[in-house]
Amino acid sequence: MHKKLICLSLALMMLMSGAVFAEAPSIIVSDTYSVSGNNDQLFITIVEMTQAARDKLKDIGAFIADGGSLIDFFGEDVREAVAELLPPGFDLTTLVMNELISIEFTVYDWDADEIVKYFTFPTEYEDGIAIVALIGIVLEDGEVVWVALETEVENGLVKVYFTYEALRLMEDGSEVMLAILSQDTN
Repeated sequence: MHKKLICLSLALMMLMSGAVFAEAPSIIVSDTYSVSGNNDQLFITIVEMTQAARDKLKDIGAFIADGGSLIDFFGEDVREAVAELLPPGFDLTTLVMNELISIEFTVYDWDADEIVKYFTFPTEYEDGIAIVALIGIVLEDGEVVWVALETEVENGLVKVYFTYEALRLMEDGSEVMLAILSQDTN
């Protein structure tokens, strides 16, 4: 519980500092986040955090502060999808979220069943840890639909497998977020 409160406090401080420095140019996105992979299939740009992403971060923080676990915030369907992607028996309530970013994308190859992209984040991830990416798709009515994607760490890079189904859903959204949930290695 103590760890949850510390994480919530840090998340809220980061959110508030973003509001205070909103007029200053940001070096965070370009200097600490990157994405690579086959750009002939899928081009992804990491953009400044949108208001919808900021609101979702606040909602997650409030949910955890009220005693909920991170995975339960996303609902039972997402919980089940995440459980299928992680090792059998993994305690989903121990997942932490160190990344929530806004992305823009262009799909060039709709015939691909799956497209792999590599992400670098400020958090250093170790090969072999339990990790999953969630795509948050903001629909026209403001609802956010979360889709779990197979993810692994390879040589410190977060390797995310974008499925055809996820790309189609992303195309239907007004904006897209990417959250990385992983086992707590602290």
